[in-house]
Amino acid sequence: MTESFNVRIEDDQLQRALNRVLKATGDLTPAMKAIGEHLLRSTEDNFRHEREPDGTPWKPLKVLSYHLGYKLRKKKATHTQSGSLTAAFSRYLAGRKILTDSHELRNSIYYNAGRTSVAIGSGKVYAAIHQFGGKAGRGKKVTIPARPFLGIGSGDRKEILATIADHLKIALNG
Repeated sequence: MTESFNVRIEDDQLQRALNRVLKATGDLTPAMKAIGEHLLRSTEDNFRHEREPDGTPWKPLKVLSYHLGYKLRKKKATHTQSGSLTAAFSRYLAGRKILTDSHELRNSIYYNAGRTSVAIGSGKVYAAIHQFGGKAGRGKKVTIPARPFLGIGSGDRKEILATIADHLKIALNG
C-alpha cells in the first residue's frame, strides 16, 4: 500500500511569474525541473540543519527517544550504576540528528516535474507524521510534534523567482 501526502504552496507572485513563462514557452518543464532540483537541495539542507523551510529549528527529541533507540540497536546500558551516562551512550548521543536516524526518510525525497507544476515528496508511509505531527505508535499513544522538512522558505522563493526569470529570458531571447 502506498500512502502519500501533499503540501500545496499558493503564492500569487510565483504563480503570475509561472503563467508568464508558460504563455511565452507553452512548456514549463525545464523550469519545473530546475525548481525541483533546488527544492531537493533545500530539503537536504533542512535535514542537515534540523530546521523547517522557514529556518525555525525543529523541536528537539526527548531523551527517552534517544534512550529507546540506543537500547533497541545496541542492546547496551545507557547509564552507569551511579546514574551518569555511559561513555558509549554519550558518543551515541553526540552523533544523533533529528529525523535522520536511518537516513531512509531523508534519502526518500524526490520530485516530479511536469509541464505546469512540480511536486516534491516522499513515498515513506511515516513522512506525513513527521511533516504535520500527530499521534502515532501502538494505540496512538505517542504524540509526535510537527517537524516540517518540505516547503518553501524565503530563500527558496527568491531562487524560484530567479529560475523563472532565467527561463523567461531564454524563452523570449531564443
